[in-house]
Amino acid sequence: MTHPETTPHPRRTGSRRCLPDGLDPTPARARAVPAGPVPQRLARRDRHRTAPRGGPAGPARQRRAALRAGQDPTGIWRDACEQVAAGLDGDGGTGWQSLVTHLFGAEPSRGGRAPGRAALSVRPARLRPALRAALSGRPRLLEAVTFVKPGVRIDPASGRALDRHLRFEEQARCGSVLEAQVRLGAPDRPLDDPTATAAEALLVAGARFVERLGGNRRRGSGRCTFELAGAEDPGPWLDWLAESDPPPVPGNHGGTGVTQAPAGGAARATGRGDTVPGEPVRGGSWLVYPVTVRALTPILAPDRVRGNVGLSLDVVPGTLLLGALGRALAARGIDLAEHLRAGELIVTDLVPSPDGSPAHPAPLTLARPKGGDDATIYNRLTEAPSESVQIKPVRRGVVTDDAPHQPTVPARMAVTHATIDDDRQRPTSEVGGVFTYEALPEGTLLTGELRVRGTLAEQLAAGDEPPLPERVELGRSKKDDYGLAEVTIGPAVTPTTARHPERYESGDQLVVWLWSDALLVDGRHRPTPSVAGLQATLEAALGCRLEHPEPPGGLITAAVEPVRRESWHATWGLPRGALVGLKGGSVVVFELCDPVDGAKVAELEHAGIGLRTAEGFGQVRINDPALVESVPSDTPAGSAAGSIGTGGGGVEGAHPPLLGDDADRDDLELARTVERAAWRAAIMRASTALVADQARCQGALGWYPTGQASPPSQLGALRQVLAGLETSSGPERARDWLTQLRSVANRRDKWPGRALDALDRLLSDPDAVWLALDLPETELVATPNGAAHQRAELWRFAVRALVGSAVRAQLRLGSGDDDRAAEEEEERG
Repeated sequence: MTHPETTPHPRRTGSRRCLPDGLDPTPARARAVPAGPVPQRLARRDRHRTAPRGGPAGPARQRRAALRAGQDPTGIWRDACEQVAAGLDGDGGTGWQSLVTHLFGAEPSRGGRAPGRAALSVRPARLRPALRAALSGRPRLLEAVTFVKPGVRIDPASGRALDRHLRFEEQARCGSVLEAQVRLGAPDRPLDDPTATAAEALLVAGARFVERLGGNRRRGSGRCTFELAGAEDPGPWLDWLAESDPPPVPGNHGGTGVTQAPAGGAARATGRGDTVPGEPVRGGSWLVYPVTVRALTPILAPDRVRGNVGLSLDVVPGTLLLGALGRALAARGIDLAEHLRAGELIVTDLVPSPDGSPAHPAPLTLARPKGGDDATIYNRLTEAPSESVQIKPVRRGVVTDDAPHQPTVPARMAVTHATIDDDRQRPTSEVGGVFTYEALPEGTLLTGELRVRGTLAEQLAAGDEPPLPERVELGRSKKDDYGLAEVTIGPAVTPTTARHPERYESGDQLVVWLWSDALLVDGRHRPTPSVAGLQATLEAALGCRLEHPEPPGGLITAAVEPVRRESWHATWGLPRGALVGLKGGSVVVFELCDPVDGAKVAELEHAGIGLRTAEGFGQVRINDPALVESVPSDTPAGSAAGSIGTGGGGVEGAHPPLLGDDADRDDLELARTVERAAWRAAIMRASTALVADQARCQGALGWYPTGQASPPSQLGALRQVLAGLETSSGPERARDWLTQLRSVANRRDKWPGRALDALDRLLSDPDAVWLALDLPETELVATPNGAAHQRAELWRFAVRALVGSAVRAQLRLGSGDDDRAAEEEEERG
C-alpha cells in the first residue's frame, strides 16, 4: 500500500477539516501483518463470530466456514466508509460519497439506479497458509475450528421459548486471525494515482469503524479488529484525509461485468458452415495449448435462475476466458479481435476432470439399468440390453480419455447469501432478499484447450510468456467469494490426423460426438437444434452428402437433446438473446453418400461447427473408438453423482506438516485452542466407546456397568468428587477421599475387587488414562509437542470423562432395573 507522504497531493487550504466522531490521528491497537504483493485485510476475532450457513451441515460445511469468510465484510466495510464520507462531505457535499460509490459499486436499491461496477475487490478471508496446511489434512481438527451453538426465539408476550424455533448457529472461535487480499481497480479499469491514494486513505479510515462481523453481531458475537497491512499506524492517513479534497471520480459504468473482447472469428459462421462474407479466414495448421485450471475459490458459471437459486453449469464456457486472454495479448501488442475475426483462435470449454486428464461431456448413448444398478454401462450404439432390462440414459456427467465409459458427475456446492435492506437492517424482497448460489467447489480441476493458427500462432510461438496469466477471474460474483482460478498452460503441440484414414469412401459411417454445445442455424439464421440441422451443417462443412441411417434392432443411431443457455452483455449490463443449440454429449451416426478426405474431417474436429466456435461452441469428435466399440464387461462404472470432488486432498497416509516454532504467535494460540477442543471431543467419544466394551472397561476401571458395581450412593459420591477434579487441588482431594473410603470397611466392601486400585492408578499416574483411551494422537495435533502439551493439560478432564461415563451408564441401568421391578411388583399386586 502506498504511503500518503510519499506522493504529492493537493492540500486543503484554510482550517483543518473535522473528522467523524471516533476517528483521531492516534493509532488504535495495532498488530503487524505481513505485507503481500497486494494490500491485505486482517480480521481478528476477539469474540466468537457466527458463520453464514449454506448448504447441508456437516464436516464439509464446517471446513468451508473455517477456512474462508463470507461476503459480509465488504458490506460492513462499505457502511463504515459511508460514515466517514458523510462526516468529510458535511452538509450538501457528495465528493467523498461519490468515491465510496465508485469503490463499492452503485447499489440498485438506491434511487432506482442500475447496479454499477465496483473498483474494490475483497477476496475471501482465510487463515494463514501455514495454519491452513496444518489443519486441512486433519479432519478432527477442522471440525474443531468451529463449534455449534444452540439458540431459541423467545415469545415477547409470554417470555418463554417459542415452539419449533430451536436453531443452531455455527461460530468461529475467538482468536482466529484471517487475511484477505484486497485489490483496487479492475484489471481493465485501473485507478489513477490520486484516486488510488484517496481511496486507500478512505478505506483505512473506514476500517477503524468496523468493530464486529458476521451474524448476531448486535447481540455480542463477532467482535474483531479490522486492519490493513501497511497501515497499522493510521495517523498519517487520517491527517491527509482531513486536509484533502475528494479527488475527481471517473464515471461509473452501468455494466456489472468485465469488458470482454468481441467474440467471433470462426464462431461467426452461417448455418452452412461458411464464414461471414468480407471477413477473410486465414489457414495454416493448428497449434494446441493444453489448459488446466484449478479453482482457488468456488466458480459460478451462470446457467439459469430458478426462484431465488442461481444455478451453475457443469462446465466453464470458453467465453469466460476471452477477457483475460484479450488483456494478456494486448500487453504483448496483439489485437485479439483481429485474430478472432480471422478464425485463428478457439478457446474450448473448461470441463471438470477427476484427475486432471482431458475430460469431455459424457455421450448420451450411454445408459444404466434402472433400479439402482450403477455397475453396468451400455453403449446403445453397439449393444442392446435384454428385453427384461429397463435402462435409463446418462444425461449428465463427464468422461476422460483414459476412462471413456466411466461417467462421473461434477460435485456442486450451494451457498446462501442475502441482500440487506439499509433501513430495516435485514434481508427484504425489495432489495433482493435471501438467495442461493450453486457453484463448482474450490479445488475443482478443469481441463480445456487453447487452439491458435496463422499469424497468431507465430506470434505466440515467438514469445516466452504463456498466452494466459497465472491467475484469472471467471464467472459471476468474481470480485469477492467466487471465480478466482489458477491457470497452467502446457507446451504447445501440433494435433495429429493419424486417427483418420486418408480417405473416407461412400458408405462409410461417421459417428459424430459433440464435445460442447453446438449453435446450429439454417439459411435464415434460425436455430435448428436437431439431427437435420446437424446433418445440413456437416454437409456444408465437408462438401458431401450425408444420410442418417435407420437404427438396427435394439440399437440407436442418434441420442440428442436441445439445450438453452442464457446470455449476458457484460459491458451494457443487460441480458442478450438466449442461445439454443444441441447439448454437448449428443451423438449422431451418419453414412457418407460421397467420398471425403480424412484431412477435411480432421480439420472439422479442430475448427468446430456452427456459430461462435471461438468461444468453445461446436466442438466435435468423429469416430471416437470409445463410441464405435462396445463397453468392456470388466469396466467399472463411475459414481452416479458427485464423483468429481475438490482437489488437494493430499497423498493417502501422508501426514500434513506441523506448525513450526517460528509460526505467528496468534496462529500458535489458535492451533492450541483448536487442539484442545478436538482432544476434548475425542476424549468423550473414546470414553463412551470404552464403557460400551466390557473387556476394555473391566481392564481400565476394574468393573463395568452391566456387571457388579457399587450402589448408587457410592457412585454419586464419586461423581461429586470428580466434579472438582479439574481444579488445582482436585486430584489431591480425590486421593484423600479414596484414602478415607479405604479406611472404612463397610464402604470399601461395596466396591468390586480391583475398582479402587484402578481408580487410584488413574488419579496417581497421568499416563494411565491415555493408555486406556488410546486416542489417535497424530490426527489431533498441529503444533510441535502438541500431544504432550494436551496430555498434561487434559488428563484431569480425561479421568473425569472416563469414570463419569461409566457412572452414568451404571446409574441409567440401575434406574431401569428399579423401574422394571416396580412394574413387576405392581402387576403382582
